[in-house]
Amino acid sequence: MLQTLFSPKLWGNGPKHPVGPSFSGAYERTKDLSGNVLGFKAPAPCGDGGLVATDEDNEDTLDIYDRNGFIDLRQVNYASRFYSGDALKRQVFLSSWQMNGRPLVDGYMGDLRLCINVRHLPDFPANESLFDPEILAREVRRETELNFLSDFHNGYNEDEWDFTNTCWPHYIGPLNWQWQNLNGRQWLYYEMQSLRSTSCPYVWNIALTDHHFLECTFYVTKSGRSGGNSYCREVGIASEPYLKLMHDIMSTLTLTRTPELAAHEQSVLRDHSDARLLLHPGPSAEQLAFAAHVMWKWSNRGTHHEEVEGVDYRAKPEDVAELIKQRLKPNPLAGHIDSAVFADDFPAGWMFTDGSRFERGN
Repeated sequence: MLQTLFSPKLWGNGPKHPVGPSFSGAYERTKDLSGNVLGFKAPAPCGDGGLVATDEDNEDTLDIYDRNGFIDLRQVNYASRFYSGDALKRQVFLSSWQMNGRPLVDGYMGDLRLCINVRHLPDFPANESLFDPEILAREVRRETELNFLSDFHNGYNEDEWDFTNTCWPHYIGPLNWQWQNLNGRQWLYYEMQSLRSTSCPYVWNIALTDHHFLECTFYVTKSGRSGGNSYCREVGIASEPYLKLMHDIMSTLTLTRTPELAAHEQSVLRDHSDARLLLHPGPSAEQLAFAAHVMWKWSNRGTHHEEVEGVDYRAKPEDVAELIKQRLKPNPLAGHIDSAVFADDFPAGWMFTDGSRFERGN
């Protein structure tokens, strides 16, 4: 509580800097994934009442080769309406940490949630391996397009008598796509920006086997009195406190492969010594413009309990466009790999399973 009370950034002008749990109390977690040992430190889960999410009591030894332990996202309620991929998922770890503002003034200001999953590609070509970084980049991109970028919601029209169906994206991304050296391992990292009111995912990926990869997703959820929409939360609440905890956790994360998989990984890398570390150039100009439009349209939601008829409470369109522009800028993290490259066969924009470009929304 004292750490929260006397945080200078909490009481100053500008974006609020909420305070989370101290990392000094973090302790070791270890997960055995069919002989591959995942280890990391994190604080104990914390939150008020039903706000905390955790599976800390779940088993620490998982058989990643047992397909019965995985779920098909196409059969899960929250994802079945939009996910059309075939990658299976098995949860390894889940925990969340509450972020607090000024005592008696702000209180709860959101949380950071970590969900670690093993993803399995059951129909993956036998002659390809996720240890090949080009293949990993391709599959991570595909899953991003079929998951976050296929998640849409119903928009609204200015004219209450206009019944045209609108379909707006929840996210813009992937952003800040980069390759990272982290504790002797090569990770693929990217971010997504929420456009309405959902959490913002920050995702780390690494190959586990030829047909499995590990996905560590940190969900940043901001909550405050400035408004219940993504624009107000982004400008009113700083991301740094949430991301600092993410980096504190990731800085301790290690992955030790079985001797057999370690040797196989090196064999694949030797056979594909010319494989590129592909960079995603991000959304197209058209997608960025539409993302700014969607975020602007929602920028008045949750900002006023009583609205005066005829008054537009939305942010200035140019301010929203500037926020999207700033989110697009590369932000190399410590440990980023400079040799990663852009490639013509890894273009901007995103595709759907039928090969069509993004053309939804009004």
